[in-house]
Amino acid sequence: MMKKIAAVVIVLFGVGMLVAAEAKGKVKKVEKGAITVEVDGKDVEYKLGKETKVYEGSDEVTGKDKGKLLKGLKEGTEVTIIYDKDGDKITVKEFKIKK
Repeated sequence: MMKKIAAVVIVLFGVGMLVAAEAKGKVKKVEKGAITVEVDGKDVEYKLGKETKVYEGSDEVTGKDKGKLLKGLKEGTEVTIIYDKDGDKITVKEFKIKK
């Protein structure tokens, strides 16, 4: 019985480590595949992958429009980033640009 309880605790702890987090800030720099955002006074670089969903306001942007939108971001644009953090690895799930 104790082994089952221990196994459940370990699984729940592991799942808790992959909970999505949210960061809000302003764009500082845009490079190919990465965007630096000032969050709480610190510059944080987020790498965007093909699986990252990009939104302008509440509208999802896809295909070539996604790349054009990201390349055209200006310094100071307000954004929200939804990401998973596993140790040092950050996986950006959603990148939302305030309209």
